[in-house]
Amino acid sequence: MRIIAILSTLFVSVISSHARIGETKEQCTARYGPKIIDQSKDPDVLVFAKSGFRVVCYFHDNKAESLLIEKIQKSSFGKPEKMSDTEIQTILGSNGDGWVIENEKNSSAYWRSIADVIATYDTTRNNLFIGTKKGQERRREEKKSAEQKNLKGF
Repeated sequence: MRIIAILSTLFVSVISSHARIGETKEQCTARYGPKIIDQSKDPDVLVFAKSGFRVVCYFHDNKAESLLIEKIQKSSFGKPEKMSDTEIQTILGSNGDGWVIENEKNSSAYWRSIADVIATYDTTRNNLFIGTKKGQERRREEKKSAEQKNLKGF
């Protein structure tokens, strides 16, 4: 029993030491390889391919603030193949500790980690979003400000 506890602790430590949220563009490029496409004109968005997954990294102040991860392989309907529970849990474990499922609905599952990182798996799009709460709040405020600016004088 003690050996299992030690191995479990070691396994969690190894996974946790490879956190992706918070890495720089250079660290993400070293991890995932060269970016595959310039999908966005935004220099703070890089797209990579690694181990059969497409990884879209969103940066703020040169730190990965959120990730959108999906399989490269497409289904017959043209959307990414579904991720397995093992794939989702492994990726979550690589991006934070203490994940707790907060909500499960027909089309999504939501998790929260002890480090104020949130995650959502969208079963309609078959993608996993992982991001900081601070980044989510900042983007929400930016969107609100842009919408207000767009409607000024309306």
